[in-house]
Amino acid sequence: MAAISNPWLFVLAVMVLNVTPGPDTMLIVGQSVSRGHRAGLLAAMGISLGCATHVLFAVLGLSALLLASETAFNTLKVAGAIYLVWLGITMLRDKGEAPAQRVEAPRVSRRGLLLRAYLTNLLNPKVVLFMVSFFPQFIRPGVPGTTTALLILGAIFVGLSTVYNSGMAWASGRLAARISGSGMWRVWVNRATGVAFLGVGLRLLSVSRPTA
Repeated sequence: MAAISNPWLFVLAVMVLNVTPGPDTMLIVGQSVSRGHRAGLLAAMGISLGCATHVLFAVLGLSALLLASETAFNTLKVAGAIYLVWLGITMLRDKGEAPAQRVEAPRVSRRGLLLRAYLTNLLNPKVVLFMVSFFPQFIRPGVPGTTTALLILGAIFVGLSTVYNSGMAWASGRLAARISGSGMWRVWVNRATGVAFLGVGLRLLSVSRPTA
C-alpha cells in the first residue's frame, strides 16, 4: 500500500519489540508456569485484545487526545500503577493450582484471567506512547489512505504479537510441566512475578507525558 513506508522494517521492529521483556511477558510466563499453558494462552489472548484496543484508539485519534491532556494521562498512569501493584500483591498471595485443577479450571477463572491480561495492557501508558510515536514512522505523510494504512499496520502488530505470545505461553507451560509436578516451586514463581509487577507498577509512576 502506497501510504505504508518500509513495511519489512516495521515487521522486524515489531519482532524485536516482542522479545523485549515487559509486564505482558511477565504475566504470560508467570501464568503459564504456575497454571499451565492454557492459562498462558488466555493471558496472551487478553493482551492481544488490549493491543487491538490501543490500535483502534490510535486510529480514532483518542490516543493523541489522551497525550494532549496532562490530567487524562496522569489518571491513566496512576490507574495503571495501582492495577499493576494490585496484580503483584494478588500473585504474591496466589499459590497456583494443581495439575488436575488446571485442566478443570472454572469458566469464571478463565474470564477473570482474560480480563486481567486485557487490563494489564490497556492501562499501560507506555503502550499509548508507543502507538503514537512508533506507528507514524511507517506512514507516508500527505498520501491518501493513511487510516487504512494504520489499520493494516495495527493488524500486523497484533497478529505478530499474538503468534509470539501464544508460542511463548505454550513453550513455557510445557517446559514447566516437564521440569516438575510439585506445586511449591510454582508458588515461588508467582512470588517472583508478583515482586516484578510491584516494581513495574511503582516505576510506572515516573513515566512522563511528552511535551511539544
